[in-house]
Amino acid sequence: MGTRGTAWKTRATTAITRFRAADDGTAGAYAYASMAEACGRVYGWGHTWTTTYFNTVYNLRNPDGGWGLSRAYDAFGDGSVNDPQTTYTVTLADHVGMPLLAGYQAGVVPKARVQGIVDMLMAMPRVPVDRGQCVAYSTRADDAQPGYEVHNVSAGVGYFLHRAGALGLGATGMHRLITDISIHQVDAYRTADIWWPYLADGPNQDPDHQAYSAQSMYPIAYWVGREAIYKLMTTAYPDDPMSPLAHMRLVSTPGGVASWSRTHGSPITLWGELGDQWLAEASAFITNPPGGYPLTRLAQAALFCARNSGVS
Repeated sequence: MGTRGTAWKTRATTAITRFRAADDGTAGAYAYASMAEACGRVYGWGHTWTTTYFNTVYNLRNPDGGWGLSRAYDAFGDGSVNDPQTTYTVTLADHVGMPLLAGYQAGVVPKARVQGIVDMLMAMPRVPVDRGQCVAYSTRADDAQPGYEVHNVSAGVGYFLHRAGALGLGATGMHRLITDISIHQVDAYRTADIWWPYLADGPNQDPDHQAYSAQSMYPIAYWVGREAIYKLMTTAYPDDPMSPLAHMRLVSTPGGVASWSRTHGSPITLWGELGDQWLAEASAFITNPPGGYPLTRLAQAALFCARNSGVS
């Protein structure tokens, strides 16, 4: 591990330590899945903490086999309150799905658990759109109405399915869905802003959600995703306390055409180099997580920094 990876691993270790000290057992599936992958990457996939966190995630499944918030939530403020056992698309594809996919790749998560997520995402409702397809926000029909397309959520489904497909998992119609998601998201992309709206054709989303969109589009619409990542990684957002998560998320982005180090080339990525300027920002975030849900914020930071420990 090089100096850069060590710097990120140190921050991951700090975030893990702070999470474990504050955890009261109610952090939720997102936090515990993030901790499972973070501990796997930092301490080893066979470490007792890694195993315990994965088992905690399994035990938090909804009756339908998915995961969500474990609390009532009106996703669109329209009065249709989702019950605590509602399964959410982003929880399947990113919050829980990506850590389980990493665990599967490492040989500690059974294939059936990841295939189950693939199958659930393929069965999620769709929001009607003019071109391509948009996967709905949750399993609830009320969250699949026209105009309820949440761009980062649907893009994230394409990303997860792409990653799952690369590991040999699949489902009938999966490649068509990835294609259609990419078409819809390219249509929604605002070229002048190098940005996506959050909902339908509404205001631009915040940097944290934008980073998830950019990360998701990078492998399925490369140049669009690359430009969005470059803007995020070269821009400070001092008025948005959650923006450090955007920078932390994107440091581990793989290299590619015009995405390797400009001075050293492969295996050093442009994104790893650009991440150096955000190390102090990440430390400050871990020391004092902003906003609500501090355990989830620490778990997110632990996960992203652990992923970044692999950069050269």
